[in-house]
Amino acid sequence: MSILLTTEELSVQYQNTASAAVHHINLSITEGEVVVIVGESGSGKTTLLKTMAGLLEPSEGKVVFDGKPLPPPSRRLVPGHSDIRMVFQDFGLSPNMSVHDNIDHVLRRYTPVYRNERVQDLINRCRLNGLEDHLPKTLSGGEKQRLALARALAEEPKLLLMDEPFGQVDTVLKQQLTFELAEFLQESTSTVVMVTHDPQDALGLADTMVVIKDGETKQSGSPRELYEQPNSAYVAQLFGPISIFPTVFWQKHIPSLPEVTAPQLGIRAEQVQLVFSEKKSQKGLIPAKVEQIRFQGFYEEFILQVEGQRITAFCTGKVPSNSQQIVGIRIDPHQLISFGL
Repeated sequence: MSILLTTEELSVQYQNTASAAVHHINLSITEGEVVVIVGESGSGKTTLLKTMAGLLEPSEGKVVFDGKPLPPPSRRLVPGHSDIRMVFQDFGLSPNMSVHDNIDHVLRRYTPVYRNERVQDLINRCRLNGLEDHLPKTLSGGEKQRLALARALAEEPKLLLMDEPFGQVDTVLKQQLTFELAEFLQESTSTVVMVTHDPQDALGLADTMVVIKDGETKQSGSPRELYEQPNSAYVAQLFGPISIFPTVFWQKHIPSLPEVTAPQLGIRAEQVQLVFSEKKSQKGLIPAKVEQIRFQGFYEEFILQVEGQRITAFCTGKVPSNSQQIVGIRIDPHQLISFGL
């Protein structure tokens, strides 16, 4: 597979702002790849996406698409590129057009026969059957999302950009849409770049994840790599509770800990083993005081205290009735993650 898009030292600064929204970002996206850009609100992820679409002017650097520099808006009568489509958070649907006409309008330059075939194909693929005559205002959030996706895919773009595709749907619908989108992406030949504030959205979809903060890239790699080998506490904490303490703390409580040079080590909540036993002082166990137990459905979340440090642990088994006071913690030193300051 060849490289479809790169950003080279890309920076974007809005007028009347003291600092750039995006700082010197370098990305390389391969044809057919699904890339998810993760960042909190205000991190610059939507700015980056719009610049990759040719809708925003870079302050520095450039975007190279399909081997050629992407013309910025100032050099085009209509901003954007014919082989790039973007699905916005507000869906961008035509409110006075039916579902059928919303898709058909995108294909208005094609022959009637092709338009009819393509519209029906997209209605089938995006599961909009039976809604052809409905106006957008009568659709659910999920149906609007699928219609926006059908419009974006109508001309089979080389690059599909999606801005917070699950940002306006509830939890139940989000789960359904995630499954449907993953299924659709397996069949699609389009390269996809999606931005989201929730890394859980990306774990089952992305080939590559990019974490940005304050307009800068913090880490990129496969979802597994970022989960298992985060290069900072910030990246690690995006994926759920992790207890990060100075290395000397762990050395004191885990005699078998191999020699490490990192100043801090962390352990994920699901990797903390709880031992409910009368013998709290048995070898290999760290005694911990239970501060809180939070019911989370199929697991309980324990907030524990060890010498003034709070450790979070998940327990998926049955919790004994006498677990309110002191428990033992067992930690595999090989599961500790190293962090710099």
